[in-house]
Amino acid sequence: YAPQFGPMIMVGLGGIFVEVMGDVAFRLCPISEPDAWAMLRELRGAPLLSGARGRKPVSEQAIVDALMQIGGPGGLLLDNADDIGELDINPIIVSANGAVAVDARVILAPAGGRPENPEPIPADFSPLFEPRAVAVLGASADRFAVGNNCIARLRESGFAGDIYPIHPKADEIDGLPVYRSLGETPNPIDYAFIAVAATRVPDMLRAANGRLKFAQVISAGFGEVSEGVDLQHDLIAAAREGGCRVIGPNCLGLYSPRGRVTFAKGSSMEPGTVGKAAALAPISSDAACCAGCGSVASSRSGTVPTSARTIYWNIIFRIRTPKWSACIWRMPRMVAVSRKSCAMQKPPSRL
Repeated sequence: YAPQFGPMIMVGLGGIFVEVMGDVAFRLCPISEPDAWAMLRELRGAPLLSGARGRKPVSEQAIVDALMQIGGPGGLLLDNADDIGELDINPIIVSANGAVAVDARVILAPAGGRPENPEPIPADFSPLFEPRAVAVLGASADRFAVGNNCIARLRESGFAGDIYPIHPKADEIDGLPVYRSLGETPNPIDYAFIAVAATRVPDMLRAANGRLKFAQVISAGFGEVSEGVDLQHDLIAAAREGGCRVIGPNCLGLYSPRGRVTFAKGSSMEPGTVGKAAALAPISSDAACCAGCGSVASSRSGTVPTSARTIYWNIIFRIRTPKWSACIWRMPRMVAVSRKSCAMQKPPSRL
């Protein structure tokens, strides 16, 4: 069990293949049967399973069945996720006829279980994808920072709403009046782009006092690293106190042609019907660029945190609307596919 991702499963051929060569494959649970087969194919020693140097082949299907019983839907790891900290089944002896677990070790999760995530409350996501007022935290009056890039992209895309830079000392940033906190802007804020030091973010959200609907936290240093776990808990508490929803932390930005909002330079503002959520920033950035060359007419796109795996499912099932559908890009190979399609001015053939 990984705190950042939830239950995970690993497979290897055992012995020196694991201990010395590190010949293993990982997946997040739950896995599907194609996932299990892919894990076996990733092993450098996989040909040994099919028979090598006169050895008889073993039942790879039996290994796949075992992986599914452990890490598949309704498998051991998911059904007992609150109780199992680690599960080590070693060895599993596989023959041509089946597989037998010879030894196993279970390390229990800490007493009291893990904190439960509350059921998401249905909400109107229009302020996120079609904001009328955007706050930018992390822009500078004397240098070009990440927040300044956000302001530049908003202007480039033709955003017609209010832009409120938030800064503790500056009076003006990029020709815009500056406000001291999220709670002091002339109008309530639909979407806030936050790129400041991680330790400053929770108090900034608390200062919104219910006047902020969605905050995208670009800052890193939260639950994706062990020393940031407590800070991420404080971030969640601050969001609830401030009355807003958080996208992030440790992500890149939002791309919504209908709302004239983008984080990527040169993005097309032609709205479409496909929504994308990517856990890798280059993938979502390339998606926005592909939209500009006609590969995908995009409805909405955004990056989501790698430390909060369940956000994938929340995005798909919680904010899909009749105007658009959603797909998730997770595999690194998609970066190459989208870049190639952009260069060729053709739709990605493998998406």
